[in-house]
Amino acid sequence: MSNSLTTPSEGGEYVSLPTLKRRYQDYLNTKRDEREEEETADRYYHGDQWTSAEIQKLKDRNQPVVTDNRIQPNIDGVVGVVEKLRQDPKAYARTPKHEMGAEIATYALNFALDENRWKDFTPIIAREGAIKAVVGLELSLEAGDQGDPNIKMDRVKSGFFYDPRSVQEDLGDARYMGVGKWCDLDLAKEMFPDHAEELEDLDGMGDGSDNGDDLTDRGNVWVQVNEKRIRLVEQWYIHKGEWKYCFYTGSMKLQEGASPFKDEKGKTFPRYVMFTANIDHDGDRYGLIRNLIPMQDEVNHRRSKALHALNTIRVYIESGAVSDPKELQAQINRNDGLIVVPPGAKVDEKSNSEQAKGNMEMLQEAKQSLETAGLSPQLLGEAGSDQSGRAIALLQQAALSQLGPFIVNWRGWKMRVYRAVWCMIQQNWTSERWIRVTDDEGLAQFLPVNQPAKDEFGNPRMKPDGTPLLQNPLGSLDVDIIIDEGPDTVTQMQDVYQALGNIPNVPPQVIIETANLPNSIKKKILGILEEASKQPNPEAQAGQAKLQLAQAEAQQAAQLKQAEFAAEQQREQSKAQLDRDKAMGDMALKREQAALDRQLERERAEHEMALAEYKAGKEIEIMKAKAQASALTAHEAAITKANQPQRQPQRADN
Repeated sequence: MSNSLTTPSEGGEYVSLPTLKRRYQDYLNTKRDEREEEETADRYYHGDQWTSAEIQKLKDRNQPVVTDNRIQPNIDGVVGVVEKLRQDPKAYARTPKHEMGAEIATYALNFALDENRWKDFTPIIAREGAIKAVVGLELSLEAGDQGDPNIKMDRVKSGFFYDPRSVQEDLGDARYMGVGKWCDLDLAKEMFPDHAEELEDLDGMGDGSDNGDDLTDRGNVWVQVNEKRIRLVEQWYIHKGEWKYCFYTGSMKLQEGASPFKDEKGKTFPRYVMFTANIDHDGDRYGLIRNLIPMQDEVNHRRSKALHALNTIRVYIESGAVSDPKELQAQINRNDGLIVVPPGAKVDEKSNSEQAKGNMEMLQEAKQSLETAGLSPQLLGEAGSDQSGRAIALLQQAALSQLGPFIVNWRGWKMRVYRAVWCMIQQNWTSERWIRVTDDEGLAQFLPVNQPAKDEFGNPRMKPDGTPLLQNPLGSLDVDIIIDEGPDTVTQMQDVYQALGNIPNVPPQVIIETANLPNSIKKKILGILEEASKQPNPEAQAGQAKLQLAQAEAQQAAQLKQAEFAAEQQREQSKAQLDRDKAMGDMALKREQAALDRQLERERAEHEMALAEYKAGKEIEIMKAKAQASALTAHEAAITKANQPQRQPQRADN
């Protein structure tokens, strides 16, 4: 139970302490049978399968205590199967514009899971899910070195409680859940320094009893004085549509607030992500061991009885023939026993082999029932070497139906973990980070996220609102997390191996690469084949020489044809070039003739224009001369007329 949570402000409303304690007590009282069955399942898994009364009864009749633990291999096999079917989370964009960001989200999610060693403790949770009633993990935020918190995941080891009215495997309908366990007083004071004095005062309270640990204790005992421990409860609950949390003990609340975790829709969720393998008609949760216990008990009892019957015999003797019949019975059942009977006493013996045989037959039937109810050979992929990989895969898928509910709930739990972690990444990873990415060749690379984008001059790029534009911003990616299931490469490779074996002339190296052999054996065989290929072979050399000769002749013929073709191409090119040159010469001559004609036409036009201008000038000069001559003649005539004498006019009478 971790206290690495961000404490919100003391605002809002919270449930009262008596209500929280009453809910906790309700679980302790209602789910007592469920917890006891969980303890029994845990004992059976670890081989503690006989009660004290049964062991004492066997000792009283000298019967061996035999434990043939077949539950643990079954449960471990289930873990191996789910790990073999391991599925990796992958992000897909919800909108086309976030398709590029889906790969970034996948890298970020896998990086956060790797930081918490996800692949190391998921097998442990799978095993606990097959044994216990409810299992899962708790999420928290812890201070990081990037300026924002890191995501932390821890296994819920013990002390988990929940709303007993919940009937969903994922506790989706639970109104509250949490962890209650005993905590050292000094540790509690370190976790809640503001309440250190009040916690110290609790040391004088309680009855000092030590009745066990975790939820098996009486719910009204909150302090163990002798051990200096207090019962510390961390309870998460829904109040007014939001998840709240509270740490409390005895009569005081130590810390409370609203959940800092929100999903993609902005709704709060608790820190616990849990799941259950099965729920019965009474609402009690249980793992896979409940249905294996009766058959396991039969295996143990049948084997014990069979061994006892093989090691003992029945003796018939007349009454009063011996003074101590018990001693006689003990000596008869010993391999080195000394049996002394009075003369004339009649003693008959009868073997228990028939009884032992019957018990052994029933023992085999019980073992087969355990195998059918647990891991069958088909489920483990051991259906026989004469079957194809595809056939084995189909049989394995059919056998998986017996683990259907467990695998469905297991995958659903992992999905909820992935989505919760991704929501925490988007809300809390706001600083600049480098995400480690490992490619297919195992080479580590680093992807920048939340880094300021820069232009070609190195200046920060800004959004229209004035905020910096980020490169690969995690908070703005709109993606969905799904599980990407990969194919079973083992069965596929077996199919390839069998298919290649039916094809003639396939190189042995190819067949060996697909064979189901250890890598060291493959390398050794391939090395032998490589060495053998380097040894000279006369027949191969002769064939190689013939092949080389044929290749040389073919190459010469090809070269000759290529030369003839090149010569023909050259002739065609030369002829085409001559035609092009002649056409270009004709075109050039025509262009020169046209230019000369245009030049002559221009000169003729210019000459005619100049001649016309000359004629016009001469005509103007002639006209001017004629005008001057006319004017001069008129002037002289006027002078002459003026110089002539005036004639007198005659009288009328004359």
